[in-house]
Amino acid sequence: MKQFSIFILVIFSIGCEKYECVKKSYPELIGDWTHLSANDGFHYIYIQSNGKGSMYGINDHDNNQDTQGRKWYVKEDVLYFSRWQNNVGEDMFIIDKYPSVADNTIHLSYDSIPAGTSYLILNNRTYRKTN
Repeated sequence: MKQFSIFILVIFSIGCEKYECVKKSYPELIGDWTHLSANDGFHYIYIQSNGKGSMYGINDHDNNQDTQGRKWYVKEDVLYFSRWQNNVGEDMFIIDKYPSVADNTIHLSYDSIPAGTSYLILNNRTYRKTN
């Protein structure tokens, strides 16, 4: 039993090194991020200073999504909402563009990013920082 416990500990330690916690390695991702997809559709991503956060969204068909708080991780330019559920498509976001500050106003279909505002692009969707 002791050998099995040591084996599990070693595997867990090796596996944890693959993911980097947002609060330590990517502090620029911390904040509240909003993507507007339609007149009444939106998606919020909350990443707190401790690396934990949640998601909330609603689409134009009134389907909504609200999650429990979990830690955010980054691995190979993918933002994962929890290290353990990273196989689920809606819990992973390809980071197309890390947070940047808009030089000029960026006009989108249902939103705009004013000059001087931080934004990022996840899964080809533009999110603006709202706090």
